[in-house]
Amino acid sequence: MGLIGDVFTGLGSRDAAKAAGTAQANAASSASTLIGQSGFLAQDALSNNFNGAAGRYDQYLYGGQTAAGQMLDATQGGWAGQGYSAALPDTNQVNAPLSNLNPASSNPYATSNLNPSSAAPYSTLDTSAAALHSPDAVSNSFQGITNPYTSFQSPFAAMSNGYAVTNSPSATTNANPNFQYDSSSLQNDPSYQFRLQQGQQALDREMNAQGVTGGAALKAANDYAQNMASTQYAQDYARQQGTFQQNYQNTLGQNQQNFQNTLTQNNSNYANLANQNQANFSNSLNQNQANYQNLSNLAQQNFQDAEAQRNANFTNSLNQNQNNFQNIYNEYNSNWSHLNTENQQTFQNALNQNQANFNNLNTQSQQSFTNALNQNNANVQNTLAQAAGNYARSANNYQLDENTFNTNNNNLWNRLSNLAQLGYNATANVGQLQNQTGANLANLINSNAENQAQQITGIGNALASGAVGSANAMSAANANVNQSLPGAIQKLLPLIGLGG
Repeated sequence: MGLIGDVFTGLGSRDAAKAAGTAQANAASSASTLIGQSGFLAQDALSNNFNGAAGRYDQYLYGGQTAAGQMLDATQGGWAGQGYSAALPDTNQVNAPLSNLNPASSNPYATSNLNPSSAAPYSTLDTSAAALHSPDAVSNSFQGITNPYTSFQSPFAAMSNGYAVTNSPSATTNANPNFQYDSSSLQNDPSYQFRLQQGQQALDREMNAQGVTGGAALKAANDYAQNMASTQYAQDYARQQGTFQQNYQNTLGQNQQNFQNTLTQNNSNYANLANQNQANFSNSLNQNQANYQNLSNLAQQNFQDAEAQRNANFTNSLNQNQNNFQNIYNEYNSNWSHLNTENQQTFQNALNQNQANFNNLNTQSQQSFTNALNQNNANVQNTLAQAAGNYARSANNYQLDENTFNTNNNNLWNRLSNLAQLGYNATANVGQLQNQTGANLANLINSNAENQAQQITGIGNALASGAVGSANAMSAANANVNQSLPGAIQKLLPLIGLGG
């Protein structure tokens, strides 16, 4: 059985012993009811002492169990060495020899642009129609002739309407034909004031003669004045209205006469103006037609003269252009023959020079290519040497990191092993405590049982036998743990690199 199995077996034995001890304590408690108060006190003290000691040792026991599990987990993996690649560099990444120095890449004819047949003899001769005088260049001779009807003025354009200046018969009539009475004329009439005064005086004398005074006299005077005013108002109103009607009729008759006179005069003026405009129109039309005919004849003559001059100019220009063309053509043929001879010689010279340049460039390219190839080979060797040095340094760092990892694992194993040993010691101490507690409880029960009846003695002996059996089981479990622990440790040491 392995270490973990032994530890769990020890835990089971411990628990079984603990359960047996508890059962013994319960049995002793039942028996102590008959024994007395002293037995209860002793049993409680021993039970509390056992439980307190077992609780303190539990944490170490479980700590040892956990440490053993961690030890097994830590030994499952090894040193991975991640992050340390000591492979040699890829030689394909080293620059290849220079390939841009190709000795056959320079064409000796690349710069020979002297084509002896490239100059055409007619390339500079201007035979376009723009150089000749086209017959269409003569201006139209009819431009500028005035149309005889464009400036003609209608004989009725400036005539005035005969009714436009005629005054309406009611134009000067009062806009309001209704009569409006003016009362101020009656109040300011001296005759009316005189008659009113005389009448009031006569009324006063009559009232005095009759002895009428006071309010009656005032009423009579007021009635007389109102009657007098009413009578005079009616008369004055009729007089003003008659005057208004007479004035209105006089003004209306005069306006009608003025309107008729003005209308007659306007009609006469309009007829005279129409006759004058008609005569002016006929004269203007005749003059425009005569001018148009004269201009037309002049334009026709000018056009014929221009046409004749243009034809003569065109003939002269055509003859001159043909002469110029023949002269240019003859001169060009002469120049082309001379240029062709020079081009042939220049082309041959350029060809010879290009051939010499090509030979020089080819020799230089071969030398440059050889130098570049040697330099590149040297760079490759230097790169390989540097890569080998980098590989050695990387391998050394890899070994150092692996040693550090193993050292850290050994330290962790030692710490976990010590913790497991502490748990093992705690288990042994719990077993010893259980044995001691059981023995003390058995002695206490046996001591008290001697003073009791036979029945109590039998119960105590039975309980003592159970306690002794539990103690023996716990001792056997502890012995198994002590026997299996060294073998388990020997099995674990090769897993972490400490054993042979």
